[in-house]
Amino acid sequence: MAFQMIFVEDGMSVRRVARFRLGIAFLAANLTLCAGVIPVLNPSFELGAGGTPLTNSLYSYDTTTQPYGWTITQGNLEVIQTGYAGNWVVQAGSYSVDMNGVGAGNTILTQTISGFTPGATCMLTFGLAANPSWCNSPSSACSLQVSIGGVTQDYANIWQSVMVFADQTFLFTPSASSTMLSFTDTTNGGGNGGPAIDNIRIADAPSGVSEPASTLLLLCGLGTLTALAKKRRQFV
Repeated sequence: MAFQMIFVEDGMSVRRVARFRLGIAFLAANLTLCAGVIPVLNPSFELGAGGTPLTNSLYSYDTTTQPYGWTITQGNLEVIQTGYAGNWVVQAGSYSVDMNGVGAGNTILTQTISGFTPGATCMLTFGLAANPSWCNSPSSACSLQVSIGGVTQDYANIWQSVMVFADQTFLFTPSASSTMLSFTDTTNGGGNGGPAIDNIRIADAPSGVSEPASTLLLLCGLGTLTALAKKRRQFV
């Protein structure tokens, strides 16, 4: 979040504006952000058990068979190649995940992510779509819950007649160097299809300024405005 305050009232000298901007720049430069790009294992689901590259058009995984780097703690899912059934697409690579495999529902997919600076603000980004053979109308919409670093986001009413991935993002602040990332299919009714995910990424908050940082800058600006208002009243 870019943050700048420009004062045009009389009584505010150019020197004061310059000092205020320098103060804001100092605060922004000293905020704790995510340590660049945090690696996610098998972020586009191109690798199977043991890290072997996938070649078939569809793979089924459950609590006993896991895609590389990920753990299924409940239910089952499918890793599907682009072009499957004439309507399946991906966002990156050649595969993406249908979170609802065969009549399972409430599948939970997790990965422990390491390399964080505790207290730093990071941004999770992932591609989200819907299985167009099952979640293709408002009455058959699917849903997904995503959690990381103490933050949980719910995505409801996911449906598409033509499958298209769109990026979803949110900020989180891990309290330790490692934290759990989880995707949970919260679609009711089971079925053989659900929300689709792909291309999982974790990096710095946008514009290099975190959500707590923007709050801090706002408070700083409000404090400065209050001080200037008091100063101005002294000369009236």
